[in-house]
Amino acid sequence: MIPKLHAYFLIETLKGLLTAVLLVGLLIGVGMAFTFWQRGLERHMLELLFYSVPQILVFALPLAFFAGILLAIGRCASDSEISLMRACGLGLSHVYVPLGLVAATLSACSIVMWDRVVPACEQRMAGLVRAAAFDALREFSGEDTRRLPLPDMSITLYSLKNGSRPVAIVSQGDNAGKFISAEDSSIAIDKAGLFADISLKKGYITERGKSQLRTEFAELTFRIPGPGARNASKYASRTQLGFRGLAEESARMRTDSVTASEQERIRLERDSRRYEAQLHYEIATALSPLFLFLVAIPLAVLLSVGNRIMSVGAALLYVFVIYYPLLMTGQFAAERGSGPALLLLQLPNIAGLLIAIPLGFITRR
Repeated sequence: MIPKLHAYFLIETLKGLLTAVLLVGLLIGVGMAFTFWQRGLERHMLELLFYSVPQILVFALPLAFFAGILLAIGRCASDSEISLMRACGLGLSHVYVPLGLVAATLSACSIVMWDRVVPACEQRMAGLVRAAAFDALREFSGEDTRRLPLPDMSITLYSLKNGSRPVAIVSQGDNAGKFISAEDSSIAIDKAGLFADISLKKGYITERGKSQLRTEFAELTFRIPGPGARNASKYASRTQLGFRGLAEESARMRTDSVTASEQERIRLERDSRRYEAQLHYEIATALSPLFLFLVAIPLAVLLSVGNRIMSVGAALLYVFVIYYPLLMTGQFAAERGSGPALLLLQLPNIAGLLIAIPLGFITRR
């Protein structure tokens, strides 16, 4: 009887999980598609969405698992199945055991995706974005305004004006916050398409966090990598690294900061904290199913709601009012060096455990 009971709750939860994954994944996918469209990546939309699936899953699975439990166990409670089980002398432990196995499986899958699959897909997506930018460069005639999306910056080339081509560059990713504007520009693409040299004349640079300090320049030249390049800077992008890579890059930045100039030292220490925070962010989200199911089971019994919309709504409420605010706060504090990243990024999981304990005692009555 007991294995059949475990299998019943397992199947019911997996049904709810699948429903919630489809709903949550669709919402996240639509948001990503809109972002790609805004960046002018319509030509590569389907490929980018395909390589975004692992990233969508690592974000959607914890929320979908939470909603799936609320849906399945809430329906069982509303149909008095939980009360009948208790009348037969069986406690909620027979619900916790099979769902705990599901939580452990989801956490293991999330760890593999964060460590292996997501970085590989991010590298492929970066190549597609660069390919789109280089295609736009080759098609640019100078008579219209063209926006070039890149993984770490966005370049807007304006139409020719009195023989000059104005340009505006906004940095993104790890170096977000830098803005460059120039009155004239020229771009030369390597014959093999491996890189493009950008030359700017008569412009200025402003950086966020420095009281909008404006630095003017007469000439500025830099190089952007082509579709075949993995990374444009000395240090690999955070999103393209697994757990070991993030830890090694963070340690390398701390080592490099020892012999760097004062300004460079501050930047390297800040970036080192960002990489460490990213590492613990991924670990925290991968482990979240182990804590979310502890909250979801007693909450589902108390709410006794089997309605799909209400279950997903309750999951969204918990995740976006409690879980993600704590996660974002912990990440922000870790990047500023306000405390150990390991502890700060586990705040939402710790909060879930603290909420689950009293809920568990209440539902035992």
